[in-house]
Amino acid sequence: MKYITAILFLFLTQATSFSQDKEEAVRKDLSKLQGSWKLISGELAGQALPAGTLSSFSLQIRDNQYEFRNGQETEKASMVLDPSKNPAHIDFTVTDGSYKGQKQIGIYQLSDNKVKFCLAQPDDKKRPDTFKTTAENQYMIFEFERVKP
Repeated sequence: MKYITAILFLFLTQATSFSQDKEEAVRKDLSKLQGSWKLISGELAGQALPAGTLSSFSLQIRDNQYEFRNGQETEKASMVLDPSKNPAHIDFTVTDGSYKGQKQIGIYQLSDNKVKFCLAQPDDKKRPDTFKTTAENQYMIFEFERVKP
């Protein structure tokens, strides 16, 4: 009986430690994402966004909420990060805009001054596993650079 109790204790301790590590990684990435971002490159379904349109896109992140602007259009969403995955996962729930009520899943890559997202189309259940878009998968890639205050 002592053996089973010891194994159970070790399992619960490791599970708690993993959960705390994951929560800390989420807090760290979420902290890095805070602020204003400008689009520096984008791709949709294997086609690069025209360079002249990039300046019309912006991203503002506060807490776990984002506001994405494309000219006159605005989309707002909440986000959930999972940096324990490789590549890191991100899930959006759109709260305002043309995709309101829909979920969008993807992956992200984050450094101090840049973030890159590869996203599936809204309500698509297949998450990207690489930063590659094609006409078949219809994924979107957005790479942002932090706007310096």
